[in-house]
Amino acid sequence: MDENTSTVTRPVKGIDAALAIAGELADRWRLGAVERDRTRAFPHAEIAELKTSGIHALGVPEADGGSGATYGERCRVLRRIAEVDPSIGQIFLVHLYWTEVMNQAAPEQLRSELNQKIARGELWLGNAASELGTRTAVESSLTMSKDGTGWLLNGRKFYCTGSLAADLLVVTGSDPATQEHRLAFVPVDTPGVSIIDDWSGMGQRGTSSGSAEFVNARVPASRVPDPDTFMGLFESQSSMITVFAQSLLSSIHVGIAKNALHDTIEYVRSRARPWFQSDVNRASDDPYVLRHIGRMQAQLDATEALQDRAYQIMDDAGASPSDTGRGEAIVAVSKVKLMSTEVGLEICERLFQVSGASGTVAKYGLDRHWRNLRTLSLHDPVDYKAKLIGDHAVNHRYPRVSYYT
Repeated sequence: MDENTSTVTRPVKGIDAALAIAGELADRWRLGAVERDRTRAFPHAEIAELKTSGIHALGVPEADGGSGATYGERCRVLRRIAEVDPSIGQIFLVHLYWTEVMNQAAPEQLRSELNQKIARGELWLGNAASELGTRTAVESSLTMSKDGTGWLLNGRKFYCTGSLAADLLVVTGSDPATQEHRLAFVPVDTPGVSIIDDWSGMGQRGTSSGSAEFVNARVPASRVPDPDTFMGLFESQSSMITVFAQSLLSSIHVGIAKNALHDTIEYVRSRARPWFQSDVNRASDDPYVLRHIGRMQAQLDATEALQDRAYQIMDDAGASPSDTGRGEAIVAVSKVKLMSTEVGLEICERLFQVSGASGTVAKYGLDRHWRNLRTLSLHDPVDYKAKLIGDHAVNHRYPRVSYYT
């Protein structure tokens, strides 16, 4: 564990307390957000603080010393963080998501060990799952080959969000002997593992979503679970894992939109000038400025209300697993994914109509909102979410469970 993160706040219990901590962190982190984006700085200090904050173990069961928060509660806390810095939010998303995968796919002894380390602030999860160059986004060329009592990993991954902060990478690959898709829990200091900070995306600049390379990286068999357990998460019609993943993503979307509107209102109050034909003395009284902001606020409020409803549907389905409950949850979450993408992008673009030409000046960093949301919203095609919603509305069908539905 980093020497600067030795003081650990006990994992918090209850959504109100969790949101209060998230709010305190967000208030401190807001001041540096524009500069971090401008310089592509990785938020080392902020993640170190988050790692021991009390909300670091939201996804760890209470029996292992964690918060035992519901899916929706975890998403609400993530949304609050993303309202200030979505790069920090996305790094937190990876930790939250793979903690859930670990709790559902890892053997009991490993699960308990990792959960307790997370609860003590000693373990932060990163991922090495996606790749470049394969025929589709769900295929993997990284190999996991049986070698004596362990496994050897060879290959290269990309979109390894948060890897610079990670203590443990959750790695996916295939067994060349059986073609089975496998999962491995790999400490970042394993010989043969290299983290490469080569992320150059136009948005989410501080996420370290670049490469990880594995050259004969040896992993004990105890850290490579049964592939049926892992793959079952993406095949069972009652599995909630991808519902949770999609909800986490749209939580950051809404957080970005809220951040964009916050900055727009502050800009209008403190910097913008009224148009000379408006017959008012302040931009904050300009009727067309108010019209635009009113529209943005209404769109955002409606999307956030839709999201809060989806959180509840997701939590209800998670508490009483069933094919129908899971189906209703993925439809509800897909509606939010669609609206948070389209409404969020409109808000992030419309803010320039409100701020005027001076709002494009680099020091204000207002362009980061659109860049961040446009980048993150390309995680998986939103058109397929609209098709999913339409198929349910017209044909009363739920989607087949997959990595993205």
